[in-house]
Amino acid sequence: MWLLLYGNDNHVKIEYSKLKSSMYIFGYHRVSGIGQHLDRGIIQITEYCKEHKLSLKRIYCDKATGKNFDRAEYMRMKRRVKQGDIIIFTEVDRIGRDREEILRELRYFREKKIIIWILEIPTTLIDPSKYESQMVSLIMEMVNQILIEVFSAVAQWETEKRAKRQREGIEAMKERGEWEKYGRPRKLKQEEFLLLYEKYKGQPEWESSLCEEAKISITTLKRYMKDYKDF
Repeated sequence: MWLLLYGNDNHVKIEYSKLKSSMYIFGYHRVSGIGQHLDRGIIQITEYCKEHKLSLKRIYCDKATGKNFDRAEYMRMKRRVKQGDIIIFTEVDRIGRDREEILRELRYFREKKIIIWILEIPTTLIDPSKYESQMVSLIMEMVNQILIEVFSAVAQWETEKRAKRQREGIEAMKERGEWEKYGRPRKLKQEEFLLLYEKYKGQPEWESSLCEEAKISITTLKRYMKDYKDF
């Protein structure tokens, strides 16, 4: 029986029966913040493998934003997996939060002939060796691709919606005069920063001079310049 890897435009196929004897199953889970817990995803992946009598090699976990993919454990997993291995994700947005980036990562795994299972998309979990018809495999491939596209778009939309709400909240706080309550306490109030900016702007190496007097870093200065948009 042949396994048709979903989303593969060239319909590259590999012999499923041969893969079963040598493949490893890995899990991956990610949460965005330090205050969030990885337990839920780890339990879901572990329980799924236990229920289906699958030998789970390892679960890789990151506490990092889904906006980019240079996460330590994710990159370690990418270096470890090989042709025929399976990676289990609980949800599409645990892979990432940017639609194009998610699809690019999935294409990478597809080209490496690495199998992706996503627990929230049950059709990705179906063993294609149960079907003898290549037409059925093609249909399953198409269904998976559509569902992944939809879930990836939703993940990005949720991120953009949160960012929009955050921007609106900041603007509302500024209008109420409560800006200093937002984020980490600032060494400089807005008025103090604007005075220093007016004092040093236009001078040679003004950024270094301002930072030295205010005892802040260049990174903090750039954050102030981005946040204090009235200067």
